[in-house]
Amino acid sequence: MSSTLINIITLGNSQAAYFLKSHLDSCSIESFLAFDESNTSRKMKRTAGVKVKVKDCDVEKAVGVILELTGKYGKLDDQKAIHFRKILVPVDFSDVAVTASQYAISLAENLHGEIRLFHVYDDPLKEQRIKQTSTFEKYHDEELQLIEERCKENIFTFTSKLKEKVKPETVTRARIHYSMALGSLDSEIIQMSSQYRPELIILGTSREPDKINQLSEMLCLKIAQNVTVPLLVIPQKAEFQGVENINLLYATDFLDSDFTSLRTLLALMAPFKVKYFCIHVENEDDNILKVQKMRELQEVIEQDYSNYSIDLRLIKNEDMINGIMDFVKEENIHIISFTNPRRSMIYRLLSPNNLKRMIQQTAIPMFIFRS
Repeated sequence: MSSTLINIITLGNSQAAYFLKSHLDSCSIESFLAFDESNTSRKMKRTAGVKVKVKDCDVEKAVGVILELTGKYGKLDDQKAIHFRKILVPVDFSDVAVTASQYAISLAENLHGEIRLFHVYDDPLKEQRIKQTSTFEKYHDEELQLIEERCKENIFTFTSKLKEKVKPETVTRARIHYSMALGSLDSEIIQMSSQYRPELIILGTSREPDKINQLSEMLCLKIAQNVTVPLLVIPQKAEFQGVENINLLYATDFLDSDFTSLRTLLALMAPFKVKYFCIHVENEDDNILKVQKMRELQEVIEQDYSNYSIDLRLIKNEDMINGIMDFVKEENIHIISFTNPRRSMIYRLLSPNNLKRMIQQTAIPMFIFRS
């Protein structure tokens, strides 16, 4: 049965529109943005508004979300930069978890945001194949209580380690709290994302395969495929470089969805001073189609995004990942970003082997978001 799309609100700026869309998505309400693409608006370099549309069966729920956000933040059109208000940071008490928390604090401090440090611990007796007697259940409960107490001590130690990196007196606007859960790391993060509804998840990846519930490349991939909110993936080699004056690489594949993705990226990063490098890695010399696509993208940027610093590059390299890595070194890139549409070359970056290779070869955080 087909559904009719209903315009529930028209907003004056894309930042507010994407903010609303992210909350609708987190509530499992499929939404669509319609921009004014008329020749008149292009020539006058203005936006007549962004229409936010949902299926007719979701109108009532969507209006409820709008009322909730309006009550919390005020008029949506007045919100120019209200992203990353809630940041979820899974922590395993490792050094890379400290680095991930530094990024979270810096983002949250800038936006008066909230951080939830989230630790997942495993049941040491889950594989025990013995009869479930009352004695065993009592022993099991005691073991879980001991583990929980140990985790609380580890959180205290972790917080102390974090304070050595981030002086408490400099954190005046960000709010930090923590929670714990028993279970599997990836499933608990996905569930927490649904319950907590963060605007960003920061994942610090570790490479200690013998340890249970540590974020590996495979777990990052699974989480990226099962959450709708943006992810900031911090490789183990990464060092915190702050969030001021960011050089950000955006890898494009020239799909129609890339225009929407670029809008999404600009809206998400609106609160920060960013220089954008929009690149496409091509393995053919003088690919006429790709050159034409790059020119079309350049025209769109000049017409609609002239107030942003965006540098477009077409790069020749037989290996897409090597091409990206070489560019990162040449231009001192601080963050690599890409969206994850299926059926594209960029999507292959999110295959297990490629994501593992990207994380292992670079110390640069990777920002993964959906268009």
